[in-house]
Amino acid sequence: MVETKKNNVTSKPKKNRSAAASVAGFEYQFDRMLYHLATAAPGTLVGIETADDISISQNSIISCEQDKFVIRKNKNPFANTSENLWKTLKIWADCISQSPSDNFRFLFASNIDVKRTPNSIIWKIAESKTVAEAKKCIDALQKTKPSKNRTIAKLMAQVKGYANTILESIIINASIAENTKMDDAQLVRVLEPPDGIVGQDLLYCMRGWVHSVVMNLWRAGQPGEISRKQYIDAKDRYCATQKRYRRLERPYRDIIISEEDKINCVSKTFVEQILAVKFSSEDVASDVIETAIENFIRFNSENSRLIMEGEITDREWGVFFDDLKNRWKDIQHRNVSVMQPNATRDEIGCRIYFDTLSDYKAPLDGLPTTELYLTHGGYHCLAEDVSVCWHPDFPLPKTKTVQ
Repeated sequence: MVETKKNNVTSKPKKNRSAAASVAGFEYQFDRMLYHLATAAPGTLVGIETADDISISQNSIISCEQDKFVIRKNKNPFANTSENLWKTLKIWADCISQSPSDNFRFLFASNIDVKRTPNSIIWKIAESKTVAEAKKCIDALQKTKPSKNRTIAKLMAQVKGYANTILESIIINASIAENTKMDDAQLVRVLEPPDGIVGQDLLYCMRGWVHSVVMNLWRAGQPGEISRKQYIDAKDRYCATQKRYRRLERPYRDIIISEEDKINCVSKTFVEQILAVKFSSEDVASDVIETAIENFIRFNSENSRLIMEGEITDREWGVFFDDLKNRWKDIQHRNVSVMQPNATRDEIGCRIYFDTLSDYKAPLDGLPTTELYLTHGGYHCLAEDVSVCWHPDFPLPKTKTVQ
């Protein structure tokens, strides 16, 4: 018996190129939708996967765009016998057949440049703008040899079978779209970020918004269409929020505090309130007072700036202070009545102070704040006019001087 050895061949897993291409192509369509929304005239409606990959409706004109995303950069997306070209022509012919009274425009779009060759059908279509030129182009279509691929050959036969009037309408109204590469830099430019808005952040936001709106429409069984006005409203909301968020409190290091400012605060009521609380040592009390004075000064600086610049109104500050007071009331009640039944009044005051001035950062005008001094300084302002008190018996009775 002859013993044969089996060859152990390790096969490499195949890359799922079709899946990658499909996902990239789908994302490319959403970027094209965003591009058209950003560059459209008022009153425009942009759809995805409606009349075509992308449809743009404005002033009774419907522009149908076929989007082809190509991963291999050396490939011609609309070659003479490619499925892309003939499937596109069939889709457009069907559009005209189903709605002959509509005013159509047609666009070829790809993420790579469409190659121009002497016999390139797509370029003949794009450059034929008269009936005579369209007839020559139809003749070139009819003479194109069928593909060896049965599916493509069938598409070619179907397109060639349409009436010349339909093919003429496609050819005269078709063109190759411009600005189709859709890199982030290009999209940021057309989004036109206002001053103070980071372009890339705006792009991420508007991409997510387009996805969200379309997906919700599809889930509801509705066409994926977004109007130019919806786009403008969403962009304005985002920019207003970002501007407001970026222009709330400054970092604490950016607010300069002079020694004179500190000295002027020593005799204020909010400092007297802190002195009424019995801390564990004089060093702790000294650190607490110094930090409180700095936060008080920083808060007043930002409060004045934001009011002067019109960022935060008096009403919004009123809501801010009301929220602080309500939170303090809960903390005071919890310490006085519930959690500290056997504690001394001094201990309760100390607990109220530290529980209130924790790491909590109060929102302002519905937006999150990032600096602790804004919340802590706000509490010291309330303590200054005795709207909040740390020691449960404040103001403490003054000790009589013994004669």
